[in-house]
Amino acid sequence: MKTERTWIFTPLDLLAPWAVCLGSAALCIYAALAGKVMGGSPVVAKIIAFAVAALFLAGIPLWYFVRSRFRKFDLKTKHGLYVVHGQKNKPPLHDVETWTDELIFFWRSKDIGVSVPALAGITIFCLDVEKLSVWGRFVRGYTNGSDITIGWRDSEYAKSLFRHELSHCILLRGGKGWDENTHHQIFAEKGLKA
Repeated sequence: MKTERTWIFTPLDLLAPWAVCLGSAALCIYAALAGKVMGGSPVVAKIIAFAVAALFLAGIPLWYFVRSRFRKFDLKTKHGLYVVHGQKNKPPLHDVETWTDELIFFWRSKDIGVSVPALAGITIFCLDVEKLSVWGRFVRGYTNGSDITIGWRDSEYAKSLFRHELSHCILLRGGKGWDENTHHQIFAEKGLKA
């Protein structure tokens, strides 16, 4: 199994480390410069306050490093999709690339009000069970941001689930927002059959 570090952040990651770490460091620097020592050496107190400020500032790059993650994958396609195989559910690279090409062509030939986006960075987890449990529901596959999980009964079943779940990502990344019912309605109207 191969690994690759990927950077996956949310809008919170743009605000949180800067607000928390810079704010805390500023308070430490203020304490070192303007604070009154209640006992002991003022030099030691100032050194400690500056050291704590430096630790908070080091927290900014550390935050981003921790929030990145290693993606473990068995295949990486020409479209930048990562595929993690199960024991039985192991679609070969050629099949995954063919399914992706067909799906991109399908959605480009339909008028859905958005252009087909780049799919790089999506990971497809191929599980070996037919029914999956997500949020108290039994499903065959599901999409969660940049992750897709598909179940297994046979190769045609896996292909259908792949097309269905990747279509959710296409609509979501294309600007259709996450509304499962709306997506399913679009799938039916456009004849996805997956």
